[in-house]
Amino acid sequence: MRMNKRGSLEISINSIVVIVLAFTFLALALTFMKGFFQKGGEIATEPLDMLKIKLRDELTASGSKLSLEGTNFVVEKNSESFVVFAVGNKKDSKLNYRVEIYEVGESLPTESQGSAGGLNLPSGAGFQWDSGDQVLDVVGDASAKAEDIKYFSSSQAGSLQYKIVIWDIDADEEYSSKGFFVRVV
Repeated sequence: MRMNKRGSLEISINSIVVIVLAFTFLALALTFMKGFFQKGGEIATEPLDMLKIKLRDELTASGSKLSLEGTNFVVEKNSESFVVFAVGNKKDSKLNYRVEIYEVGESLPTESQGSAGGLNLPSGAGFQWDSGDQVLDVVGDASAKAEDIKYFSSSQAGSLQYKIVIWDIDADEEYSSKGFFVRVV
């Protein structure tokens, strides 16, 4: 009878050891995955920041007033994407400006959405950006600025055309503008 009790005790100790090891490996795996995904988020924002720097530098070298990262974008239905642009001051004084976005064919600019997922265009798409008044100095690093616009795609496939307009507040006129296409798939 003692043998059976000893066997029962050994099985219990082995079970406890296995359970402790399982929880240890589970904790290590969760810690690894948490670190992996946190780094993934940092990697995802790094190219956007690098793209802004590159676009601003190219704008400064070219002497243009406005530059976009591209003119044709492909996005999936009901998703979010970014459009990066840069503004350069080519005036002899400070540039007080505001960014406006139009859906081609519409006479009024869209409004920046305050929260993710806001759709505010006839197509069902929407944008989110800094729509407040901004200033660029005349010379130096402060004479060019790169920003991003968050784009919320519509739920319908198709091609849409937009226009980004930099509005000179002091002169009350368009400073520069560029068009771009978004194909929703």
